Amino acid sequence: MASRAKVSEIATKFEAAEPTLSDIKKWKERLIGIWMAFTAIGFLLGAIASYFWKWLAAKFGG
Repeated sequence: MASRAKVSEIATKFEAAEPTLSDIKKWKERLIGIWMAFTAIGFLLGAIASYFWKWLAAKFGG
């Protein structure tokens, strides 16, 4: 069973680590946003390429 001193010590360590944890959360959110943007750009480029090839096939392929 944990003593009050140990619980207090652990709480102090978590309070000291709070700026680091908040920085990690901020960067995680930024990286998720960047990943979502790259995914959307990839889908958009794929759709553009698909329509381009369909246009070429309709124009020259008959």
